[in-house]
Amino acid sequence: MIAARSTSLPGRAEATVRSGDTGVLRLPGQKLGGEAVVRSLNEFATALSSRHSEVDVLWDICDRCISVLGFVDAVIYLVDESRGVLVQTAAYGPKSPRYREIASPMELRIGQGIVGSVAHSGRAEVIPDTRKDDRYVTDDAVRLSELSIPIISDGRVLGVIDSEHPEANFFTAEHLTVLTAIASICASKLTRARAERALRELNRELEHRVASRTAELMSTNARLEREIAERVRAEASAQAAGQRVRESEERFRKAFRSIPAHVAMVRFADQRILEVNELMMQNSGYSRTEMVGRTTLELGLWAEVSERDRFLTLLQAHGFAHSFEARLRSKGGRIDWVLLSAEFIELDGEKCILSLSLPITERKRAEEELQKALNRERELSRLRSAFVSLVSHEFRTPIGVIHSSAEILERYAERLDSGSRREHLKAIQSHAWRMAELMEGVLVFGRADANRLEYQPREFDLATACRGWVEELGRATDHRCSLRLEVAPALPPAYGDAALLRHVVVNLLSNAVKYSPAGAEVILALERQGELAILRVQDRGIGIPAADRARLFQAFERGSNTGPIPGTGLGLVVIRRCLDLQAGGIEIESAENSGTTVQVQIPLFVTPQ
Repeated sequence: MIAARSTSLPGRAEATVRSGDTGVLRLPGQKLGGEAVVRSLNEFATALSSRHSEVDVLWDICDRCISVLGFVDAVIYLVDESRGVLVQTAAYGPKSPRYREIASPMELRIGQGIVGSVAHSGRAEVIPDTRKDDRYVTDDAVRLSELSIPIISDGRVLGVIDSEHPEANFFTAEHLTVLTAIASICASKLTRARAERALRELNRELEHRVASRTAELMSTNARLEREIAERVRAEASAQAAGQRVRESEERFRKAFRSIPAHVAMVRFADQRILEVNELMMQNSGYSRTEMVGRTTLELGLWAEVSERDRFLTLLQAHGFAHSFEARLRSKGGRIDWVLLSAEFIELDGEKCILSLSLPITERKRAEEELQKALNRERELSRLRSAFVSLVSHEFRTPIGVIHSSAEILERYAERLDSGSRREHLKAIQSHAWRMAELMEGVLVFGRADANRLEYQPREFDLATACRGWVEELGRATDHRCSLRLEVAPALPPAYGDAALLRHVVVNLLSNAVKYSPAGAEVILALERQGELAILRVQDRGIGIPAADRARLFQAFERGSNTGPIPGTGLGLVVIRRCLDLQAGGIEIESAENSGTTVQVQIPLFVTPQ
C-alpha cells in the first residue's frame, strides 16, 4: 500500500512526496546549499535567456539538468491536447544516444503513470522508491527514484519535466525547488515562443493576402485606365464608344464586387460614398442604400475621427496610403481593427478614392497577448533579482552571527561564564528564528503568488492564539520592546484560518518591534464589532514617510527611512494576501518619527457554513 501526502516545499508549486508503508518521509541524496540553488537557477536563467525557439529551450533544459544538477536522466513531455496524450519531446541521458534524438520516444495518456498523474493533477511529485508505486511505467530501463514537475502557464499544464535515477531516495527537496523554478521559467519561455510563432504565421499570412489583393486591385485599376483611354480615343464613333463604356463599367462592377476584401469608392470632393462591395456591407452591417450618398462621418464608421484625419493627410501628401492601421465601427457598435490602403483614381472625370481594408483584429489580439507575456517575463526577472538580493543580504547577517557565536562557544565555552554563554545561545536562537521567519515569508509569498495559499477555517480562541503569538515574538526578539495585549471582555470563539491569521499578527508585531526604539511599548488590541474581529497594532517607532505609502504592498519594497534596519519588503505583501483570502481589510495610519497604527478587520465571528 502506498501512502501519499502533500508537503509545502520552496518554489511556486505544491508537491506530493510518496513514501512506503512505514510512513517515514525522506528526501535524501546530495543536498544543494542556498548559494548552490541560486547559482543553479541563475545558470539556467542566463542560458535560457538566449533561447527563443521551443526546441532550443526544451533540449537545453534537459542538457543542463544533467550537466548542472548532476542528474543521470532528464526527459520533457509536452501535452498533445488534440489526442489527450503526453509526448516525449526532449531528453538527455540514456534516452538520447545521439544529439537531439530520442530513442524509442514514449507517449502516455493523461493520468497514466507518474508523469501522466502529474499532468492530470498539476502537482509535482517526488517518488523516493518506484518499486512501491504501482503507477510507475518502465521506459528504457527500471530506475528506483523519480522526480516529476508540471510545466504550468495560466493554470494550464503544458507538459512535464521528469527525471529518474537508479538509486532509491535520490531526489531532495532542493532538487524539487530548483526544478520547480526551472519549470516556471520553461512555461514562460514556451508561452512566449508559441505566441511569437503564432504572430509570425499570422503576419506571413496577412502580408501574403495584402500583397495578393493589392496586386489584384492594381491590376484592375490599370486595366480600367487602359479601357477608359481606349474609350476616349474611340469617341469618333459614339455608338461604339458608348457600348465600350457600358462594357467597361460592367467589368469594373464585377471586379469591384468580387475582390475578397472590404472595398469602397468615395468621391474626393465631398467625401460621399459612391459604391461599396458585398464584404464591406457585411462587415459594417449597413445596406448599400444606407451607405451610398453618405459620408463616413455621417455613418460614424471611424471609431476615432483623428485616425481619419491622419489617413486623409497621408493620402493627399503621397497620392496613396498603404497598410494604415485604424479602428472602424459597425452599425451595431462593434469596433474592428483594419489594415487600410487607398489610392486616388479618376472616374468619369472626377477624382475619387479607391480604398481597400482587411480585418486585423486577431493579429492585434495576438500582439496584446505577446506583450502580456513579455510583461510577465519582465516581472519574473525583477522578482528573481530581488530574491537573489534578499538571499545575499538578509541571510548573510544572521548566518554570520550564528556561525560566530557557535565558534566562540565551541572554542571558549569552558572559559566563559554562564551569562556570556547564555548571551551567545540567545543570539543563535534569535537569529535562527529570524532566518526561519525570513524563509517562511518567502515561502508564503511564493505560494500566494502561485495561487497555492488555501483558506482552511476552523474554530479557535482568538485571545489565546494572540497571547501565544505575542509571547513567541517576545522570546524571539529577546524582549527588545514591551509587548502589551489588550483584549475586550467576553470575546466569543472565532471561526477562521488561524495559520493565515498568525502570518498577519506576527508580521505586524515584528514590524512594530523592528522599527521602534529598544524598550518602547507595542500594543496589540483585540475587540469585536458585530461579525468583525478588530486587531489594532500600535507603536511609537520611526513611522512611514508619506511618499512611500503608495508602494507599501509591493514585493521587496521598503520605506526610504529604514536605513540599516534589516528587512525583506515582503511582510505587508504577505499580510495583504492572507487578508484577501479571509475577506479582511487593512488600514494604516502613520506619521514619520511619530509611530504607526495598523488596524485589521476580519470576519471571524460568523456562523460556520
